[in-house]
This record gives sequence, C-alpha cells and structure tokens, in this order.
Amino acid sequence: MKALYISIFLVLFLVSSLYLPNTFAQDYTQWHLPDGAKARLGKGFMRAAQYSPDGTQLAVASHIGIWLYDVSSGQALKLIPTAASSVAFSTGGSVLASGSSEGTVHLWSATTGEELRTLIGHTGKISSVSFSPAGLILASGSEDGTVRLWNASTGEHLRTLTGHKSGVSSLSFNPDGSMLVSGGLDGTVRSWDVATGEELRILTEKPRILGEGSPAGITSVTFSLDGTAVAAGDLYGLIRVWDVATAERKVLFTGHKLRIAGISFSPDSSVLATGSWDGAIRLWDAATGEEQRELLGHRGSIYSVSFSQDGLTLASSSEDGTVRLWSATTGEERRTLAEGHTGPVYSVSFSPDDLTLASGDLGRAVHLWDVATRQQRTLTGHWDPVASVSFSPDGRVLASGSFDESIRLWDVATGEELRTFKKQNLSKFRKYIYGVSFSPDGSILASAIAGGSVRLWDVETGEIQQTLIKHWDTATSVSFSPDGSMLASSSLHGTVRLWDVATGEHLRVLPKSSEQVIGIEPPAGVLSVSFSPDGSVVAGGSTEGLIRLWDVETGEEQRALIAGTSHVSEVSFSPDGSILASGSLDRTVRLWDVATGVLQETFTGHTRGIFSVAFTSDGRTLASGSQDGTILLWDVAHVIPELGQPAEDLNGDGVVNIQDLVLVVANFGETAENDADVNGDGVVNIQDLVRVAAVFGKFAAAVGE
Repeated sequence: MKALYISIFLVLFLVSSLYLPNTFAQDYTQWHLPDGAKARLGKGFMRAAQYSPDGTQLAVASHIGIWLYDVSSGQALKLIPTAASSVAFSTGGSVLASGSSEGTVHLWSATTGEELRTLIGHTGKISSVSFSPAGLILASGSEDGTVRLWNASTGEHLRTLTGHKSGVSSLSFNPDGSMLVSGGLDGTVRSWDVATGEELRILTEKPRILGEGSPAGITSVTFSLDGTAVAAGDLYGLIRVWDVATAERKVLFTGHKLRIAGISFSPDSSVLATGSWDGAIRLWDAATGEEQRELLGHRGSIYSVSFSQDGLTLASSSEDGTVRLWSATTGEERRTLAEGHTGPVYSVSFSPDDLTLASGDLGRAVHLWDVATRQQRTLTGHWDPVASVSFSPDGRVLASGSFDESIRLWDVATGEELRTFKKQNLSKFRKYIYGVSFSPDGSILASAIAGGSVRLWDVETGEIQQTLIKHWDTATSVSFSPDGSMLASSSLHGTVRLWDVATGEHLRVLPKSSEQVIGIEPPAGVLSVSFSPDGSVVAGGSTEGLIRLWDVETGEEQRALIAGTSHVSEVSFSPDGSILASGSLDRTVRLWDVATGVLQETFTGHTRGIFSVAFTSDGRTLASGSQDGTILLWDVAHVIPELGQPAEDLNGDGVVNIQDLVLVVANFGETAENDADVNGDGVVNIQDLVRVAAVFGKFAAAVGE
C-alpha cells in the first residue's frame, strides 16, 4: 500500500508539473489583489525606473505600485502597492522613496515593502524624488513649482526652495551632495546650495520656440558623475550641457523630435543617454555631442533611462509597458522586463471557450492572455492605440479596431495577421475605429467609426456590405442581437440606434433622454451599447454616469441606473442575462440585477478609470480593463445563485489546491459515489487527478463545470 501511494504521488507530481504555471513568473498575478479579485494581468502603466546602488535590482514605478526586479533573472521580486509617479533608491539601497500624484512622498523598506513614513507638504503631483549621495537628505520636486528638502531618516521638513514659475519636472544632486539642480516647465534649470537653500544661478538660456515667446520647458536634468557638468532635455527634443563652474553651455545635442523624458550620464561621464517621446534612445559622446548609436525596440514614448553602476547596461522604461535592458557598448537588447500593457486597456474580450482573454491598449498592441497560466502573447501591426477587440463565434479569429483607421483580423492559434480592413479616407478628419463586433454566425463584422458612421464588412472578402449613416457624432460601440438580425450602435451625440442588418434600414432611435439631466449640454454621449442574451433589452452606458435599459420591441426606456460619479465606459450582460456589469471612469465595477435594477455588488481596486468589462461564457468571472494598465479578474459566481461549486474544488474552500489533489489520491480506486470522481465516470482514477491538476491554483469561480 505504501508503494502504491508513493507511485500515485509520483504520478501526481509529474501530472501537475505539466499544468502548473512557472511559479516565479506567475506569482505576481496574485500579489496585493483588491477584495473580490482573483488575478491581475499586467503590471500597470510603467513610468520611471532606477537601479539599486549595487546594480542587482531595478525599481519600476507604475500606476499600481513599485515593482522590484532581479536584474540577473528578470523576475519580479516584490510589489509595493502604491501608485507612484517617481521612484528613487537611498544610497545604501535599503529605502525606496516614491512620489504620488496626490502630492505626498512615501518612504518604504526595500526589503520588506513596509511603509516607513509619509511626507506631506506639496500641493501638486510629485514629479521627481532624489536622495543626496550620502543619503542624509531627500529632495522632492512638484507640479506646484517647489522643491522640498527632507531629513531622510526622520522625515523632518528642512526647507522649501522656490523660484520656478511652473512645475518642477526633475532633480539631481551633485556627487558631494552640496548642490542640487532642478528643471522646470518654466524653461529654467536652477542650481541650489543644499545647506542654505540659496539659489546659486540659473543655468539655462531659456530657449524659445521660433516665432513664439514661451520658453521650451525643461523635462529632465542630471549632474555628470564627476560633478563638472549638468545636462538638461526639453519639451522639443533638445539637450544642452553646461559647465557647472562657468555656467556656460558646452554642447547642444540635436536629433530627437519630441520631448526628452529621460537623461543619464555613464559612470565615467563620457556618455550621455537620452530617451524621448519619439520612441528612440540615443547614446552621445558627452564632450562633443556626437551621436554614437540609436537604440530602437520600444513601441512607444520613452519615459526614463538609467545606467547601471558599472556603465555596461542601460535600463529604459516606455509607454509600451516594458522595461528593457540594453548593452551600453553594443546597443543590443539584453532583456525585456514587465511585458504587458502599455497604458490604458481600452478593450477586453474572452474567447468563446474562456481559455483566452484578448485585450487592446494605448500601446498599439493586441495581447492574448492564457487564462490558466496568465502568460501572454503580443500581436503587433497597428500603429495607433487599439480601441476594441472581438472574437469570432468559433474563437479562431480575433478582430481588432484601432485609431490608425484599420481593422485587423488575426489567427488566434498562430498570431498571424490574416487581413486588414481599411477604407480610403478622403476626409481630413481621422476615422478612428472605436468598436468592432462579429455577427453571431461570424460572417459579418460591424465597426463603429469616428464621424458617426457604422460599417458592416464581409469577413470572407473584406468588402463593405453596408455603411450606416444616421449618427450625428462619433459612433462609439456596436452590438448584434443574438439572432444577428439587428445591430445596435451608440454615439457621442447621445443616441442609440437599431438597424436591420440584412437591408441596412434604420429601424429606431432609442431616446437619449439627456435633456432630462439638468445642466448637460451638449447631450450626454453613450459610450457603450449591449444586447441582452435573449435580445429583448438593449443597455447603454453614458457620459452622464447613467445606464439606460430600453425595450427593443417598443423602444421605450425601462429604467435608468445611477452607475457612478463619472462616465460609464462599458456595459456587458452576464451569459444568462440576469446581471449587467458596468465599468466607470470613477474606478468602480458594478453589478446590477437586470430584472429589478438593484445594485448587487461594487468592486474597487483599479487605480485609474475603467474602460472595459467582459464576462466569461460560464458567468463566473468578469474581466475589467483599466486606464492603470492592468486587467483584473473578478469572482462574480456568487452573484448568480444558479452557479454551483466547480467539481474540481473538492473541499469547497474556493480554490483548487493541494488539498483537492490529496483528496483524489486518498480516494484513488473508489467506485462508489464519491466527490473525488471529478469527471463522473464511476471511478476515482488518473483522469480525475489530471483534471484537478490542470486547474491547480485557480480560484473555484474561474473553473467551469
């Protein structure tokens, strides 16, 4: 018997190893989840990145927290859950400082993630934080135009430096900590005596835009590590280097086309690295201004660049949601960290079998997430943000609509681009694609377009079947009736219209009722529209914070639901039609009883507004995509009473784990009625073990019967 159990456990180990995701790669999806959530996909809209003093770790500030990465392995080590706009390591590397959009500065233990103290005093977003070289003083720069100096140990406020006429964008100490430079959006670089707070001089010559009188704002500043020079980049892509002793400009660097968002000297001060919103990183000879090489690979604006302590590696963070490590000598990309979303997640959609979640975002990419393993693939081809994604009914094809005016069809299995739909645009106005949706039989693709038109495309040929023109403003969303005979479309003018799909005939306009809301002018736009699964109701979410439900047959409004304090970006019915989910820019996800209009649940946890929501086909899970650059998967099975406990969760604790595997092993070979007989074939055997192992680690609400 002992040998039998050993054999079974060996089989258990081997089977589970086939299905269990890489623990180190996947654990982050479970870190610091809000109540009601069971997983987080993506690591948030990445901003600044900085090496630890010993070069072994990288701290990355994002909209959901500070991520700490092991540089050698590329694995995420820790998440400190605080929305951070800037981050800095202390000299010894034991403390992290972060700045917030609320004007507070936080100090954290880099080892435990524990908050040590909060520094209050600024009245605007903290754009930069920096420790003095000795680690005794912390400087913070704010959009309120001030620089504050703090005792790094006690948090005591030492002094406030004033002089900038607008926001302070960047700070840097000289090597001995006696001087601080600050860059401001007023176009000045100012140097300060740290001991006294006295302003020493203004280094910049206030560069002006040709033909205009306003200075080009300074966006990034840094001291060279030998202390002899200060470099600064501005809004228009220029970089200047000044001699600290004489305040004379030494070099002018040109080549970038847009805002300089990151700047860093190599440890020997011979090379200057710059990152720009034009998506390029450039390495320059710091003495001559000659460009040495250009590093390309990011798919969006560069937010920060930072040399490692040995000068051999350069880290960069980007709008494309990644942090990349480059060889500073060859320009070769060594590693990509934090792959995921580039910024706001505009659209989410589950495949019909619930195995894949597709998402589109600001960074021009389509992401395909394996729901079980949380791993993702990225489909690239669009050159503007992806506003909408939709699976074909058989799940084999994904459609994506973009602000680049195109719709692309992708093979879900291979990631290959199958076809691009794009009508020649003779207008000077961009025809952004805001919504795409397949018909129930998969033969037609509907698209909602800026300018007010809706197009119906033949999926097989790529030809336009119908162009529906009645909306007076941008069409925002489209939804087919379950039988495919009707299409609902919404617009920023506040209307929802119903169309006959076969003929293109306009059937009915559903009353916008925006005139009933006092003070709203122009009409409140409808951002999202959705048919109920039985086709009897259409729901629309609006910019006035309301959800309206209309009777399809009569066109009458059934009820209006107050769904938050801001725009309702998307509405989605549960598969059985009993629940309506809404996502709002007020950062809430709400679940409503469709029959009564009663609010059933409110989920909070995103740090920015929510743009998209989608149910799985079994109704157990709801995905929400947010402006914070993440997708949260919410457990919603309890809201639909008919959904029972999944068979794989044998002990009913809400998660499929080792206890459930042990119960299968303990009942191995039993033929009587037994809960461990997961597949119901009359015997507890290896098939039951495989089924439980396949969903190991998943919350019960995510597992289908």
